Amino acid sequence: MLDYSGMDWREMMLANCATNLALSGDKTRARELYRHCLTLYPDSRLAKPALLFLGPEDPADNHGDETQ
Repeated sequence: MLDYSGMDWREMMLANCATNLALSGDKTRARELYRHCLTLYPDSRLAKPALLFLGPEDPADNHGDETQ
């Protein structure tokens, strides 16, 4: 309500959740959530740099694949 950043609380929540996923090692899901954030907020000052920081997709990051 009194947030001076000018960001919608949903944008901050999505970016924070994605950050937590990235910090816990689930970079694939973090990228998905950052992309979802960019779908809703194309000019997001949080999601754009975070995706650049995470870098390109790495097949080794795929935690959903249990065939190894």
